[in-house]
Amino acid sequence: MYSFAKSKQDNVNEKELKALNKLAKVYLGLTDKEIIDALRAGNLIKVDTK
Repeated sequence: MYSFAKSKQDNVNEKELKALNKLAKVYLGLTDKEIIDALRAGNLIKVDTK
């Protein structure tokens, strides 16, 4: 996930968009086990949206 204050930056630039798309492909390619392992290791965190 990538976040920024809208008062500091209007949108992601082209370079950032390409990097975010590459990262999304990596995340979407993870298996359930890889996600669980990454969560347990602290490499990913679960964001509660409630």
